[in-house]
Amino acid sequence: MPAASPERPRSVAEALVHHQIGKFDRAAALYLQALETQPNNAEALYFLSVLRHQQGNALEAVKLLTKALAIEPNHAEACYILGVALRGLGRLAEAEESYREALRLQPAYPEAHNNLGVVLRDLGRPGEAEECYREALRLRPDYLKAHYNLGGALRGLGRPAEAEASYRKALRIRPDYPEAHNNLGNVLSDLGRLAEAEASYREALRLQPDCPETLNNLGGALSDLGRTAEALACYERVQALQPDDVLAHFARSRLLLLRGEYAEGWREFEWRWRGGTAEKIKLRGFAAPQWHGEEVAGKTLLLHAEQGFGDTLQFCRYASLVGATARVILEVQPSLVRLCSSLAGVFQVIARGEPLPAFDMHCPLMSLPLAVGTTLETIPSDTPYLAADPVLIAGWRERLSCLDGLRVGLVWAGSLRLEPELIAIDRRRSITFATMAPLGDVSGVSFISLQKG
Repeated sequence: MPAASPERPRSVAEALVHHQIGKFDRAAALYLQALETQPNNAEALYFLSVLRHQQGNALEAVKLLTKALAIEPNHAEACYILGVALRGLGRLAEAEESYREALRLQPAYPEAHNNLGVVLRDLGRPGEAEECYREALRLRPDYLKAHYNLGGALRGLGRPAEAEASYRKALRIRPDYPEAHNNLGNVLSDLGRLAEAEASYREALRLQPDCPETLNNLGGALSDLGRTAEALACYERVQALQPDDVLAHFARSRLLLLRGEYAEGWREFEWRWRGGTAEKIKLRGFAAPQWHGEEVAGKTLLLHAEQGFGDTLQFCRYASLVGATARVILEVQPSLVRLCSSLAGVFQVIARGEPLPAFDMHCPLMSLPLAVGTTLETIPSDTPYLAADPVLIAGWRERLSCLDGLRVGLVWAGSLRLEPELIAIDRRRSITFATMAPLGDVSGVSFISLQKG
């Protein structure tokens, strides 16, 4: 906040003094007094807009700044504050425009470069955001927020090692920065360095105890380290602090299922519909009600896949169980239709995206264990429950007959996904083809690539 100067009207100079010491109501009254006599006083409009923004009234700040800029259009700071207020209102495209105007007027403006990067991040343009943060740091190498924000952009771009370096630079500037310790933990987790991630999360919690986000992240690291009881304690602490925390419920569900506590685990697993998964799954908006285990004898029940191929292949076995009483229509990914058509007890298999016939009720495949009251003893265990087409088997047997020795199929990676959380999961479930190269030295074996894509 600039200091008062002799050239300013007395009421504006006095208002600034009150503004600087936090007496906002008195400052506002004095700014308004100045505007009564000088309605086009751009300085009073600007400082009043800053005050309104500090009070949480972004809409009023935008109105005042728009008026100030109409009077004095070459005011870089006003353009900058307008960008801040517009972002607060969710008007991101306008905020971007305001920051760019501030930078046109004052190119060496590190705060504007940094905040433009934040808006570009919000708009889903992390590459451009990275450029902005780097320019801010070129202008001010010790700019804490720019180092922190650059770490977030780099993680979003799938570059966790570089993100780690950015967060560590931020922590060298401010060691007691809990958000940076938390986010450093995230990238260390992405890199598979779970013990270090745990240490970062615990330091964040030392600085900011009972932070739900950090507790959830610590729970994830402890879960990956196989320390289920400690992980559960983290999620239950989050639930005590925030009973409707979706991530804590969903993460807890997976641990309960791993422990064989199916009744509560499957109930908690339903929280995935509220956004608890990295996959961002959504409940289908069917007019027919969802089936929760009621009597369905003689009714038509639509069972539909919801996530990846592996989940469909794992849970489609329940279709045969339900098909003992209901007329089951099974909707799956198009490439699984042929294989799933071999399921017993299924009336019809349909590819996702094709028109659906009439049905009385529906159920996502991964909600079936809850609906049928699964216990460890009642998991459908008849195997095999899927079978390949005999004609195709014969064709492939002939096609591969020229290969000598034991024939071994290889798959080395799951589907590529771009979200940071999913990149980390994919890194743990995938290896590179080069890693398998030593297998080529094994005698008496012919390897066949089964890798899709």
